[in-house]
Amino acid sequence: MKKYLFVAFSFIVAINQLYATHFTYNHTGNPYNPMSFVILGATINGVNISTGDEIAVFDGTLCVGVGVFDGTLPYGFSAGMDDPITTSVIDGFTAGDAITYKFWDVSASAEITNIVADYAMGNGLFSSQGTAIVTLTGTIQSQLSASISVASPINCYDSSTGSLHCTVTNGTSPYSYLWSNSATTQNINNLPAGNYSVTITDNSSSTTSASIVLTQPPLITPSVTGINIMCYGASTGSIDLTVSGGISPYTFHWSGSQTTEDLSNIPAGTYLVTVTDTNGCTASASKTITQPTQISTSMTGTNVMCYGASTGSIDLTVSGGISPYT
Repeated sequence: MKKYLFVAFSFIVAINQLYATHFTYNHTGNPYNPMSFVILGATINGVNISTGDEIAVFDGTLCVGVGVFDGTLPYGFSAGMDDPITTSVIDGFTAGDAITYKFWDVSASAEITNIVADYAMGNGLFSSQGTAIVTLTGTIQSQLSASISVASPINCYDSSTGSLHCTVTNGTSPYSYLWSNSATTQNINNLPAGNYSVTITDNSSSTTSASIVLTQPPLITPSVTGINIMCYGASTGSIDLTVSGGISPYTFHWSGSQTTEDLSNIPAGTYLVTVTDTNGCTASASKTITQPTQISTSMTGTNVMCYGASTGSIDLTVSGGISPYT
């Protein structure tokens, strides 16, 4: 009877392996010593696998056999390597390697790797005829997902100091990353402001993506208005400074060493201010305070020609200051 099963299952796998689309099996060396695998049951989260789903057998990390389920249990196919003898029977598997299984769920396009194998032979894997009789129970891992967080923000307008970190949950590690800027690392650095996205592929070829907008502070914009001096040499000028953009609070450093936002009681001159925001970003502005020229007078006169007469005159000329004069 076992010989009949072996022949029948070998025939099935010859058909099914031809149509496997996800897993690729490897037979290396010569001779190839196949094992027959009789699947008594195969479920994913308690639901039977469907026609067209694939069952793969792994010798360590190497896929050595694939069966495409035909909808009927028990179901059989063969698998094996050329490496001889893990038991007294030539079974075609590498001594010391774990024998594991994977499913490919065609309808969900998902690879299931968390599979428990329950062998009907008890502690022994194979019968004396080189047949493994096994029930496979698979559990779907939580869906692969990813998120992006800002590891380092952009501190100043139009700088490239941002960093992004991608966090991946679920799926099967290791993961590969492909960012919209062509980077392939989990974290990306030295970034300007903009839109960024990443596509993550896990070890079972499942993919997910995430995106983020990396922002920057607005440009620091200082503006100044002033009141000029009305009298030459006086110190009655003032400057009013208004700042927008950046990240407040701000600090101020004037060319005259003042550190207040606004200036008052200042003499004529040009004043330069550097504004620094809380992130250390800077911007500058200047304002010139003017004063009128100094008032200057000159007089000429015509004397009285006769004693007691009122025929004299004085001509006054004024320059400087701001007319009209009194």
